[in-house]
Amino acid sequence: MSAITVNNAAFQRATHELSERFRLQGRGDVAGRLLTSLEDGAHEFRSLAYSEIHRGPWDQVWIEWRDLYTIASIRMLGDPALREQDALRTIDMALLFGACLFRDELKSSAARISHVLSSRVSKQPLYVNTKTQRTPRAIPARTRSPVPRVFQCDLFRFQRDFVHGCRPVVIEGGMAGWPCVNQRPFSDMNYLKRAMGFRTVPVESGRSYTHDPVWRPTLMTIAEFIDNHVLVDSTGPVHYLAQHDLFEQVPELRHDAPIPDYCIVAFDAEEPVVRSSVWFGPAGTQTPLHTDPEDNLLCQVFGSKYVRLYFAADTPRVHPRQDMPNTSEVDLANPDRDRFPLFDTVPCFETTLNQGDMLFIPKGMWHYVESLSASFSVNFWWSV
Repeated sequence: MSAITVNNAAFQRATHELSERFRLQGRGDVAGRLLTSLEDGAHEFRSLAYSEIHRGPWDQVWIEWRDLYTIASIRMLGDPALREQDALRTIDMALLFGACLFRDELKSSAARISHVLSSRVSKQPLYVNTKTQRTPRAIPARTRSPVPRVFQCDLFRFQRDFVHGCRPVVIEGGMAGWPCVNQRPFSDMNYLKRAMGFRTVPVESGRSYTHDPVWRPTLMTIAEFIDNHVLVDSTGPVHYLAQHDLFEQVPELRHDAPIPDYCIVAFDAEEPVVRSSVWFGPAGTQTPLHTDPEDNLLCQVFGSKYVRLYFAADTPRVHPRQDMPNTSEVDLANPDRDRFPLFDTVPCFETTLNQGDMLFIPKGMWHYVESLSASFSVNFWWSV
């Protein structure tokens, strides 16, 4: 039985259209072979697409290569001898590297296979060792300028005082009804492994993409990530499932972390566009000092994180990188005071987020994040 159900006429039409698009791009070699050799050459086509996708910056990749990756993957999924776990990895890779082509079919097939695999997992505990991977560096017990805190801030005040006022705030109690905190807690590693343990995700290896020369992205299943990097002692590089739109890849979990009303209730005519990412890892993960062009709500599902923020008006004083103007040259975990002697004089806010806390970060505000324990966060960016 095929691991995925795709309308054959739609698949053939998409293949012919993709062939024509390659021809128009000047790649007649790919266009011709796509119509004659896809049946037997799916692995070759997928390898070619993978190489082209990783040849340069992601935002410069031809969408044709991403669609070719999807088309070839779907053809491979037609192999009746393909093991379910291999089929699920093939689908996840297509979701990660492909574009919009047959995305709904891929996601529904992934959910079905994941459910089958998870139903076979024993109900016994899936891990024993609960020691976090490492002890993070010491964080000051008393912050210099704490971020204001409010309990379950009402929507009008949030918009008036913080969004329109461009002021950060920690909202306590705003996640009280979230299933991932209560009914189906993500802090339960057994639940996470049963819900999505077989899913393949991108994981960062290394302390920081800006200040660690051995930093690199890698792929592994959620179960492998938990077993080998979240809940075990290790002296190796820290691993981090960072800034990944997990709920787009695994939409059946989206309702466990609903979009907060703070993001979608605006006093403007237009409906805001909301994007989300998850941040999951052991103690010691770091997100370098950077800024985002959208308002941001960082929601702490479990664990603790230290956050430091700087005003957008102080951008010149936090030393933006020339190659990445939204990221600072300063390594907050190990600042070079010879290069940046005045950095410690720049005013900032600090806070520690605990389970159930939401931190509003106004657009343009610089922020650095470091986990103090194993933790899981979801952030939401929005703009109108």
